[in-house]
Amino acid sequence: MGLLDTIDKIENNKNDSSTTTQNPNDIGTRNVNINNDDFYYSKDMENISVRSIRPQSFLYTTLIKKFLGEKAEAITQILVSKQRVTLKALYSYLNSTEVPMDLPSIKRTLVSMIQLNLIKYYQDEIPKNFNPKLNNNKKFKQKIHYSLNDEGFNCLLFSGEMITTCTMYHSYMGKAAMELIDQIMTNCLQFGYLSINQIIMTVKNIDHPDIVEFGDEDYIKQCIEILIKDGWLVRTTPLDQCPPKDLWGLVYNREYYNIGQVDKTLSELKRKHQSVIKSKEKFNVLTSFSQGDIVKVSLDRLWKYKRVMHIAKLGESIHGIHIAKILNFCGDIVGNKQPTLRDPLKQCGLFDDANEKTAFYEESEYKDENTKGCSFDALDIQRFIKQRKIPINLSNVLINSIVEKNNAASSKRVKRENANLNDIQEENEEELDLDLDYSEANANGKRSIKDEDEDFDINTRASIPEINACLQLLSDDMQTIQFLKKTASGRYYFPFTELNKIIKQNVYDGLIESSLGVSSLRLLRCIRTNRLVTEKTLCTLVLLKDKDVRHIVSKLIKINAVEIQELPKASDRSAARTVFLYRIDEAHQYQYMEDNLCWNLANLINKIELLKEKNKVLLAKAEREDVVGKEEELLLSSELTQLKMINEREMSSYVRLNRLLSLWEVFQF
Repeated sequence: MGLLDTIDKIENNKNDSSTTTQNPNDIGTRNVNINNDDFYYSKDMENISVRSIRPQSFLYTTLIKKFLGEKAEAITQILVSKQRVTLKALYSYLNSTEVPMDLPSIKRTLVSMIQLNLIKYYQDEIPKNFNPKLNNNKKFKQKIHYSLNDEGFNCLLFSGEMITTCTMYHSYMGKAAMELIDQIMTNCLQFGYLSINQIIMTVKNIDHPDIVEFGDEDYIKQCIEILIKDGWLVRTTPLDQCPPKDLWGLVYNREYYNIGQVDKTLSELKRKHQSVIKSKEKFNVLTSFSQGDIVKVSLDRLWKYKRVMHIAKLGESIHGIHIAKILNFCGDIVGNKQPTLRDPLKQCGLFDDANEKTAFYEESEYKDENTKGCSFDALDIQRFIKQRKIPINLSNVLINSIVEKNNAASSKRVKRENANLNDIQEENEEELDLDLDYSEANANGKRSIKDEDEDFDINTRASIPEINACLQLLSDDMQTIQFLKKTASGRYYFPFTELNKIIKQNVYDGLIESSLGVSSLRLLRCIRTNRLVTEKTLCTLVLLKDKDVRHIVSKLIKINAVEIQELPKASDRSAARTVFLYRIDEAHQYQYMEDNLCWNLANLINKIELLKEKNKVLLAKAEREDVVGKEEELLLSSELTQLKMINEREMSSYVRLNRLLSLWEVFQF
């Protein structure tokens, strides 16, 4: 079944549910303009200067070599440089490399990479106006085009963290369920696309004598359904194997043809405009459609979890750990219902137009507020805390003591006459300032602190007024960062579109401060605030000498943090009468920093593999069955010292790798 047949089937399902009809035979021809510009490609990937040109290529090739070997690495290099190739072209390119392969080997490697979601493919559709009789009864050659899929490589990169995060996310289900979910996620990452029955068989065959649930098919299926419901596993269709650019071109050309058939009097501009609007609607329906028995691991679900985690960490640095826990609870309540981070439309080249980019940003803000299931209130949070039995105490989070201790410095007091008994304070008694938000009105009109619910655990103290006070603090528009926003109905939601920018900016500023110093950060923020500023004005604002400002600006320019804009004051653009202004382009800033972090990630992975390759004889000896557990007896002292050094360097590299990943993932939001 071709892509057009799949699209018709999905549209028919949607049309049946909405009682609308459409003629499936009105199909246009495929005319997709794919940019096949050749990027820089070289056999010498060991050269650091070559690696620096395309850090993404360096990361992908290093990663794929670690998991699938040299053949997959050679194919990845070709696909990174050419973007989109056929099998015949791939075969000719590989023959000119250091790893020549025959067609059967190429096909086997491609199948493995497609199964792991590392490669997507597109098969040409037969044009509607193609007539075999007019072409000497020759069949139309449907070429298959292969291209890389970033999602698959990111799944390999975050595979360990994805398994750990998903397992801990379901810790409330018990130890047996956690072990089972860990094994399910591991198998799905290892084998790629699997049906539900295949997952059950792979898990059931594993010998776990201590855990009876591994032999229960119904329990395994129940865990799989929970993972699908929470979004960690997603059902797939044949359209998931198609690159977004090709799918967009197919949908757009089809709509363009249909509109021309309905109304032939439309101008070309209106026809294109209507085609784009209708294509967007159908494209979003096709990419969000999930049905079938085949499932795969969802990288988007991990991104959603990580985004909430970064928001909570930022909230902790400002408001404290208890407020960060409230943000985490809100993120868990929203869960997989929050809008997706990486919209497929971004990969289709539509955002080259400024109007399209602005419209997409406004639409994202609308989705943040109006997406079903993304709003919550204090009652939802309290119910979540009860269900998960989470120990938390909010009783003293926002209540401050206003009376000094007895041992504080004494001050003059004016003696009041006719003091009442209520005005006399007991010894060592502290007076607390209670916010009215924490109390409720009783039947007599007096305000009192609400009693805790009987169902709460002793260690859990989170009443509705206390949770409301935390939510009001997070949604206060007078704060530096507004983590939550309040709807007209009194519920709260995450403004993810705004928070994404804030998180990127804070991480970027932190990297600038740690690498170039506080003065560089102060100067950068000054330029960001003033947008366009001269050197003289900059020196006045940041209170630094001219020499220091020039030195700092030169370092910022080298890393694309600051750009120079020329402002001529004469028609002849004379240098003597030209003013040079400093400005900031956030897109260039973040792209340069992302490439820098990407290169460091690849370099660390490459160093770990080189270390293992250099000491492979010693490692193979230490991993032998007769040596394991008896290293001190069977190995020399020099070999033990070398093994210790290898383990220390490897652990240190993995710690640095995790830190880099936590920074690099922010620029993926």
